[in-house]
Amino acid sequence: VELINVHLSSRTGEGQEGEREAQGAYLEERIRERGEESRRILLLGDFNDYPDSPVIAGLEKRASLVSLVEGTSYLFRNRANQLDHMLASPALASELTRSRAVPVLEAGIFRDQPSDHNPLGAVFLLTPEGYSPPPR
Repeated sequence: VELINVHLSSRTGEGQEGEREAQGAYLEERIRERGEESRRILLLGDFNDYPDSPVIAGLEKRASLVSLVEGTSYLFRNRANQLDHMLASPALASELTRSRAVPVLEAGIFRDQPSDHNPLGAVFLLTPEGYSPPPR
């Protein structure tokens, strides 16, 4: 499995949206260069962008990635959003058993808040390459 962790440009400041779109286009190109859709690729991290943004849509459409997690990943001034994402190649997405944003911020679990982002979690059942599970 290839893991690619990202932290795209912040949402604050002028020109940042264009910068994030350029970063997204760069990621699309790198993933397409990897070739075959049978590769297991997981692109994850702080995209600083919403699920319906051009960056996420481009990765899903042009790089053939699948979004795996929905839910609040960011809490700022009592406003909840999803800015963190996990996108997988079809081969890896087919091995997903569960995923979620873990709501530690809302639960107040940490005395000193180490981050303004919730962690994302995913569980995969990886099979040997070339293995096809029996029909259910």
